Amino acid sequence: MSAQRAIVGRWRAAQEAVAAAGERIARIERETQARFLGDLGLTLPERATPPKAFALKWQDLERWGPWQVWEDYLIKKASVSKFTTRVLGKVIADLQNGWSPKCLPRPASDSEWGVLKVSAVTFGYDQSANKALPPKLKPRPQYEVKEGDVLITRANTKEYVGACAFVPATRERLMLCDKIFRVVFRESLDIDARYLSYLVGTPPLRRQIEKAATGSSPSMKNITKTALLALMIPLPPLSVQRAIMKRVGAGRAEIAREREAADRLRRETQADVEEMILGVRPVR
Repeated sequence: MSAQRAIVGRWRAAQEAVAAAGERIARIERETQARFLGDLGLTLPERATPPKAFALKWQDLERWGPWQVWEDYLIKKASVSKFTTRVLGKVIADLQNGWSPKCLPRPASDSEWGVLKVSAVTFGYDQSANKALPPKLKPRPQYEVKEGDVLITRANTKEYVGACAFVPATRERLMLCDKIFRVVFRESLDIDARYLSYLVGTPPLRRQIEKAATGSSPSMKNITKTALLALMIPLPPLSVQRAIMKRVGAGRAEIAREREAADRLRRETQADVEEMILGVRPVR
């Protein structure tokens, strides 16, 4: 019985440590995003429920109805930065979406061409989320994903439509599907790719995206190229964007260390407990 208690105690202690790491990760993520918004002079969006009475300027009204007017007001207020605000379509050259042929029901091998699934962009770039292109179909290299790309989904649930990811590295022979846009940057670069990809995921931009998303199904929303190009974004000088992202990178590095330590503890604990149960390792 004492051995059983010791094994359970070892397991519980590890689970508590992993949970504590998860809380630290969440805190670092919140602090990193708050610092990013603060550097831009932005604030988190306020409550969506309108107060009993509020006043706006006539030129700020775009739609009638208290809920719609209040939502428009909050979006505009959350988009006011201490830097110049520009329409995305005036900053980048274009948005290019890909091709969605009927693929094989498995991921592509390293030697095969594949087509990315929407989930490849939902939580950062995940090259494993793809389907193999059938051998009978000729690939379209113009849609191949490249290192340094910024990808945006045009169809997903309300929470993830317009999800954006920077591609730090990728294997070859993976193509965009027609539900993923690739940002085409201008030759005279005004916006840093990493800055844009992080900015699109922040609450002020998410509110703009969710307002512009269409579709009656709660499980699938769409956002058009026109709507994405109309997003209002704060645009500091390029040097400021990169300095801001350097701080974001430091926060992400800290998060990565916490996750790696938590994953290592989880693996080691599982191996220890299994060996103690099997009698390979002494119970302690």
